[in-house]
Amino acid sequence: MDEKIKRRGPGQPVKKVPRGTKRVQVSMILSAELKTRIDAVAKRDGRTFSQTGEMLVEHALAVDGVLRQMNQTLEDLEDIVREKFEAVMIQRGYTKLRVRDDPRFPQGFVWVSPEARDQRSGFTSWDEGEQPGGEVASQIEEEPK
Repeated sequence: MDEKIKRRGPGQPVKKVPRGTKRVQVSMILSAELKTRIDAVAKRDGRTFSQTGEMLVEHALAVDGVLRQMNQTLEDLEDIVREKFEAVMIQRGYTKLRVRDDPRFPQGFVWVSPEARDQRSGFTSWDEGEQPGGEVASQIEEEPK
């Protein structure tokens, strides 16, 4: 027999909230990492897990609404913040140095303060025979302006 089964999508069908109901219990599955983070926020703020979850959902919906009105994404805002941060650092006299092939600097650069930049290291050139063989693992160069 050729019976077609109508699929509804994942989960149970959406239930309407009865009139006059102020609070509704919901259930969701979270990653262990997210659960731990929400627990930490709840403990810090002296709230229950449920109160904190509700607050975070309200905040997320508010941010989502603002982003939609602005026709922006979180990535767009991160770019704006990064640009502003760099402008402030340069204004304060910091120098951005590019670092290559060094896992300690995953972003590929470091910021050097004006005081550190102006200090002399006391480094003297290698005497013949002192320089280690091979190429230096990290190379630092000033970021082009």
